[in-house]
Amino acid sequence: MVPPEPESVPEVPQPEPPPPPSSEPEPEVPEPEPDPPPSSEPEPPAVTSPPVNGMVIFESDCVVCHSEGRSGADLQESTLRVEEITSVIVNGRDGTFMDPWEDRLTPEEIAAVAAYVKSLQQG
Repeated sequence: MVPPEPESVPEVPQPEPPPPPSSEPEPEVPEPEPDPPPSSEPEPPAVTSPPVNGMVIFESDCVVCHSEGRSGADLQESTLRVEEITSVIVNGRDGTFMDPWEDRLTPEEIAAVAAYVKSLQQG
């Protein structure tokens, strides 16, 4: 009689050994600094910009042309709406001395001047 062949057993891979310990020490992680104790002094108030005053800007930059006897339009006689006044300030007016002010005034300043000019209109 012939002895039976032994069953083949699959080879199980052996895990790799862990790497040897490093001779360099691990870097130390600094502990977070504690929060400073609360101050008994009040915090200073937040710095805010003063509101834009259209009249001040007008008196500084616009009155040179828009005053009696000057080349600018008589703004008391104007019937333009605020949106139209804003457009004239931003873009200027062709065929006149009114230059665009978009590059010289901020949007807030333009809005303030337009509102002030509207307030000058009669009726």
